[in-house]
Amino acid sequence: MPSEPDDGNEPHRRLGEDPPPDAPDMAAPGPPLSSPEPVPAPRRRPRQSRLALVVMVGILAALALGGGTAAFVLLGGEEQEQQEEPAFTPVGTDLTEGLGPFDPAEAEGYHPFTLEQDAWLPAPQGQHWSLQEVGDTSATFHKDAGDDTVILICGDIRDDPGRYPAGFGDHEAWFAAEEARDREHQSADDEYTAVAAPEYGDYVIDGRQAFLVEVQYHWTQWDDPESGPTAVDYTRAHAYLYIDRGKAAPARCSVTAHHGTGDGYDEAVDALLGIRLETAG
Repeated sequence: MPSEPDDGNEPHRRLGEDPPPDAPDMAAPGPPLSSPEPVPAPRRRPRQSRLALVVMVGILAALALGGGTAAFVLLGGEEQEQQEEPAFTPVGTDLTEGLGPFDPAEAEGYHPFTLEQDAWLPAPQGQHWSLQEVGDTSATFHKDAGDDTVILICGDIRDDPGRYPAGFGDHEAWFAAEEARDREHQSADDEYTAVAAPEYGDYVIDGRQAFLVEVQYHWTQWDDPESGPTAVDYTRAHAYLYIDRGKAAPARCSVTAHHGTGDGYDEAVDALLGIRLETAG
């Protein structure tokens, strides 16, 4: 299980060098964190050097949630319960300001990734990216070039009701749900620690609220299925993007860079920030 950055009392946690292709998903949870106030965020983060060798592992795009808030109105002298969408104004950097409505028929290179096929992910820019054919209700890209191994997956969370919060106001609660999901795929002998607290960025995409979470983990041990606990030394980077879609299940995207924040990580995050929605409001 993960721990705070090493204070001398807690063990470090990590992955194994050159684990087999069927190694379990190892996205790493981090410490409880307070939710920051929504603030505009830059489109890009500075890249950090890549560390050590690891292997590509699969990540499952998942989960479902829907809902609205109950409102009462007086109609004909009787109270009736009605469902309404949460009342909030999207905040953060508007990634689609001035772009006009999105028309997928005129947007080459975009791929739908929700059940309603109303959210579209652009193919990552750069070399060595390949699209995995998994159907129209999710989009998966993979890059494997030397030490640059990255997986980008987008879908929605309708298949896992109750895991994520109903609202978009609590960043910490969303990340805690992500950590809990990742722990289900960890081994008790995996050892890693968060390099730093997660970073959050608020965005607006075609009139809808979205927020990005970025975090890195330093691994010191991986439970190899064949050789058992194996000492390692590498950093893995993760990014998660969540997009409100009103009454439809929120969209969720994840990036896992198995060798740190290299070119592939930057290209994948850029693709996330280029997502478009067909309808707004």
